Amino acid sequence: MILKEVRHLITYDCNLRCKHCYLQAWERNLNAEVPDFTQETLDEFYWFYKPETTSATWWEPLLRPEFVYRLAKATANYWWKIELVTNWFFLNEDVFEKIMNINPGTFFQISLDGTEKEHNTMRWNDIAYKKALEAINLTSSRGARTKVRFTATNDNINTLDNLVKVLESYNRDNIELIIRPVLLEWRAATNNLWKLDEDWLQKLRNLSWNIIIETTDNAWRCWCWIDTIAINPLWDIYPCTYFTEKLWYKMWNITDKVWKLEEHLEFKKFNWTCYARKLREISL
Repeated sequence: MILKEVRHLITYDCNLRCKHCYLQAWERNLNAEVPDFTQETLDEFYWFYKPETTSATWWEPLLRPEFVYRLAKATANYWWKIELVTNWFFLNEDVFEKIMNINPGTFFQISLDGTEKEHNTMRWNDIAYKKALEAINLTSSRGARTKVRFTATNDNINTLDNLVKVLESYNRDNIELIIRPVLLEWRAATNNLWKLDEDWLQKLRNLSWNIIIETTDNAWRCWCWIDTIAINPLWDIYPCTYFTEKLWYKMWNITDKVWKLEEHLEFKKFNWTCYARKLREISL
């Protein structure tokens, strides 16, 4: 198996409890069970597979900054990049400088789900919007690729024009907007967020903005377990981040020393759609 992407899940903890999170609606903190990540194990695994992109993600990776630094070093060993997916509450000048010094190819992703009222309401936090804009300015002003993630729901889709104007006001070509529909699982389902009309994506594509925008309804090919895997905080390997709580999908652990990563036939037959969303549609 030739890996192009690894989504490395850092911790089960988060400082926020966002309404649209597709993880468990109940609260949990399994950090006591999380093993101590060693630089040697990470170096060995990543040197062996050399994925083009590795995401440090899930829930808030900067609650374990030392592991993020180790992951950045493991990917820097073969001159490739890491994507830090964070809510940016803990991203400051010192953290930014340290990770960029370890791996200059690092780029960043931040969720921004509307203008101030909508974003803060989605996160039950009065300063979430302010912190997000501060971090976007920090990374983009330093020349780092900055991806702004907008999770589209019935509650925030009408704020998108105003959000784009905010991002355009930076006048920087290293800021991108990634638009994804909400996945109606766990907390997103509990909070009664619902799916947009089927023609929402086409409406977005008809709008004209002066910023790089990527839109998808996840109807295109899913590469999970073909060239993409997820590793949870216990080091267990899964085909997709959406399934790392379902033991049936667990394949290996990166400490097993036998990494027989092969295409997963059940995922492969869904290779023109999102397997997680397909299962959700079937269950409904």
